[in-house]
Amino acid sequence: CIEVIRSRQDNSVGPEMARSMAEAMTDEGYHTLLAVLTCDEVRANRQLALFPADFHLVNVMNAYIHGLDSEWKRRIARIATACCTENHITDYLDLLANATSIQPMFLAAVNAHAKDEWSHGSQFAVLARDVYWQLSKDGRQVFKETVELVAKNFFRADLNAWITVIDQLARPSLDGVRAVVVDNAVELQRGVEFTNNNRGLMKLYDSLEWEWTNDDRQ
Repeated sequence: CIEVIRSRQDNSVGPEMARSMAEAMTDEGYHTLLAVLTCDEVRANRQLALFPADFHLVNVMNAYIHGLDSEWKRRIARIATACCTENHITDYLDLLANATSIQPMFLAAVNAHAKDEWSHGSQFAVLARDVYWQLSKDGRQVFKETVELVAKNFFRADLNAWITVIDQLARPSLDGVRAVVVDNAVELQRGVEFTNNNRGLMKLYDSLEWEWTNDDRQ
């Protein structure tokens, strides 16, 4: 959102889009507060240390963006990453909001987040369209490569994070669960990918006039 608001300086976006992103940033502040309060409650109740901060998608995108050879490319990549992840998170929250296997407190938090996310999720598809069609051929290539990289890595099970939490709980009753996670990592990852309905990503592809195939998430 900050990248887009700053883009007003060179007229890359208009005032309406800048205001829209400012509103979205306000929403995201509430989402962050919701996540912090929920996680703090869980940590206190279960006597957990801080949750893992090492996540697959973050590591992949940081490495990719830092590896680009100019700041203008990195700027495009940051905006493309935001557009793609916002479309993905809407689908992910919708999936969790209808889950029956998670605990009531998490379900309540996810539902609150999901309902609020829908209020601005479509703005990022519009942003992607407006930014993409203003770019040069090289800029569009960076944008597309970034979106494809996010699409391939967003729905990861982050099994190492789950193992870290299990180890913090230090309960012998979870030894079997830990072994299943370690021994069946490939199958568990495939299961996570299978549950993704990709509606948000397909909407993004449509706004950019890209052809969608199931291979885009493989």
